[in-house]
Amino acid sequence: MLIALYVVAALVAVLGAVYVIKDLAADLLLMGASLALALVWLIGALAWLLAPVSPGDAVIFWGYVATAIALPIAAVYISFLERTKWGSFAIAAIALTCVFLAYRLPQIWPAGFAK
Repeated sequence: MLIALYVVAALVAVLGAVYVIKDLAADLLLMGASLALALVWLIGALAWLLAPVSPGDAVIFWGYVATAIALPIAAVYISFLERTKWGSFAIAAIALTCVFLAYRLPQIWPAGFAK
C-alpha cells in the first residue's frame, strides 16, 4: 500500500509540475488525480483497519491520515478558486507533501504501512 501512495502522489506532483511549466490552470484531469490521491490514502487507512497488526499509536496514524486526505481535497478547492498556474502549483505542492507524509509515517508509527 505504501508503494501505491508513493506512485500516485509522485505522479500527481509530476503532472502538476507539467501544468505549472506549461502555464496551465488546473483542469478536471489534475483535480481528479488529486482526489485519486485522497482516495488511495482512504483505501490505505481502511486496509489498516482490517489488517491483523498491533495498532501502535492510533492518534498519530489517524492524524496523518486525516491530514493526507484533507490536503488533496483542499488543493482541489484552491485550484477552483485560483484559475491560473498557481492552482496547479498548489496541487503539485500538496501531492509532494503527501509523498513525505507517506515516507514519514512508518518511521514514527511503529505499526505503519510497511509492516
